[in-house]
Amino acid sequence: MMVERETSRDPILAAAEALAEETGAGKRLHAAGLLAALAEDRGFLAPVQAFQRSLLDRMTVNLPDPGIPIIIFLALHGMRSMELFDAEVLTDGETGQVVSRMRDLVGSAGG
Repeated sequence: MMVERETSRDPILAAAEALAEETGAGKRLHAAGLLAALAEDRGFLAPVQAFQRSLLDRMTVNLPDPGIPIIIFLALHGMRSMELFDAEVLTDGETGQVVSRMRDLVGSAGG
C-alpha cells in the first residue's frame, strides 16, 4: 500500500516507485499491439501525450530546479521504452540503482 504524501514532489517519487514495482520477471509489455494501433490511427496517442504533458507540468510546478523532475520523467520513459521494445540492457541491480538515485534527486529537488 502506497502512503500518500503532502509535498509537491510526490508525483516524481510515485512514478519512480511505480516503475520499480512494475519491472521484473513476468511483467512485460509488448510493442506489437501498440505499433498496430498506431498504424491504424496516427492520433491514437494524442490523449496519452496530453496526459504526459499535464503530468510533467504538475511535476515541475513550484520547484526551485524544474530540471530534476524532467530528468526523472525522461529516465522513466527510457526505461519503460526499453522494456516495451524488449531491448533492456540494465540488470535488475542497475535498475534498482537508477530508481534509488531518482529518489535521491527527488529529495534534493525541494518543494
